[in-house]
Amino acid sequence: MATEALKSNNNLFEVLKEIKDQNAKIAQQNSSIQSDITEIKSELEKQNISVLELQQKITVLETENATLKEKLERIEQEGKKNNIILFGLQEEENDQQNLRKNIIKFCVDRLEVSIAEEDLNDVYRLGKPNSRSRGVLIKLVRAHIKQEILKNARKLKNTGFSLTNDLIPELRQQQKILVKHLKEAKSKNYSAKIVKNKLVVNGEEYTIEQLENSSQSGEKPQPKLNQTLRPTSEPTSPEVFEFPEEIINVPQQPPFAGTRNRTNSIKNKQSELPKLPP
Repeated sequence: MATEALKSNNNLFEVLKEIKDQNAKIAQQNSSIQSDITEIKSELEKQNISVLELQQKITVLETENATLKEKLERIEQEGKKNNIILFGLQEEENDQQNLRKNIIKFCVDRLEVSIAEEDLNDVYRLGKPNSRSRGVLIKLVRAHIKQEILKNARKLKNTGFSLTNDLIPELRQQQKILVKHLKEAKSKNYSAKIVKNKLVVNGEEYTIEQLENSSQSGEKPQPKLNQTLRPTSEPTSPEVFEFPEEIINVPQQPPFAGTRNRTNSIKNKQSELPKLPP
């Protein structure tokens, strides 16, 4: 009996020792796992910091890029400040050779503006030859000559000729948006004009963003109905615009040539501001 009890105790001790050994291995593995988890957390924190730093750097770079793009656009447009584009001048044989002479004659005969050969920096057709007469880019030496030409652009109404500024693509797209809404406002007999890259409808200014948002949402700027408005007419061509006089003489902005005469009734009438519908 004593021998069997001793054997039983020995077996129990062996089992306990084996359990202790297993527990020690498990504890060691848990320690290793905890160490790995701590290391992973540390790496994740580093990565999160790196991602945040990258996001901040990207934001800074995007801001700098937008600033540089804006400066580049200003510089590019500054180089075009004395340029105008003439549409409607028929092409002829030896067109480029006679173009400068024809432009001088056009300004004298059609616009009653006297210019000389030395007033022209460069003159050439835009684009590749096709069945239609291409526009003529006129680079003038002095800004006051350009302003004098644009002031007399109203004389081109219903002649098939049209003048506009030479704009960079971004400004040209903005002008298309403004002109589209200008035509829409005038078709409803609203008093409308373009001033410094904004549309003014019955005295209230609308930015390009507001006009585009109103188009997407279906909401349109609506002036009050009790206002006396003058009738207007729309530009005659979807591609070559004859622009209202209101935007001819606005300095330091991309003005378009105008062809309308304002009436005294608009100057004397009481202006009420239009409001966007709620």
